[in-house]
Amino acid sequence: MGQPHDHRPEHNLPNTGEYLDGFGHPTYVYAVGNPQGSHDNDRYKMAELRASGFGLVRLDPEQRTYACEAYRFLCDVKDGNKNNQFPGWPLTIKQMDNYGRARRGLLPRCTAPEGVINPVVRVRTESTGELVYAIRAHGNDFVPFVFDDTPHTVEIGDPETDRWNVVKGLRIEQGLIPAPATRGA
Repeated sequence: MGQPHDHRPEHNLPNTGEYLDGFGHPTYVYAVGNPQGSHDNDRYKMAELRASGFGLVRLDPEQRTYACEAYRFLCDVKDGNKNNQFPGWPLTIKQMDNYGRARRGLLPRCTAPEGVINPVVRVRTESTGELVYAIRAHGNDFVPFVFDDTPHTVEIGDPETDRWNVVKGLRIEQGLIPAPATRGA
């Protein structure tokens, strides 16, 4: 409370937004469960007043999303009441939007070896061989994104059968692109 913050989510709830933690690292608080500040002799009701609860993360591999949920301690999760969750929840995040770096551009489309479906894609900085990221694609091709305009190597294939297409010397084909939204979407 009272700490400087920036960029609150659309719901504009208190104690949310971008902050610096106790070590000076940036952190983003999407929503919180704030205590109500009362007292009750029933320990279960007291836990509810103190904002106790539990969280769930539901993965959807087909949509490549994860839904983060934060439930109140005494709720019945099966009754469908939206007040079972703390204000601001749930939050669904797309896998591709959760990367913390701003994308600079797109490399040319890369295709997996024939017969390989949902290949692994590894993007490396060509000068050092450093792995920039690895991800499993849907289908048999992928348009890699990169964070700088240096040459990159893309490996696309199946690690189980060790079948790969390797393309070297790729540079940004489509110019500057905006970074995806990473919060509150």
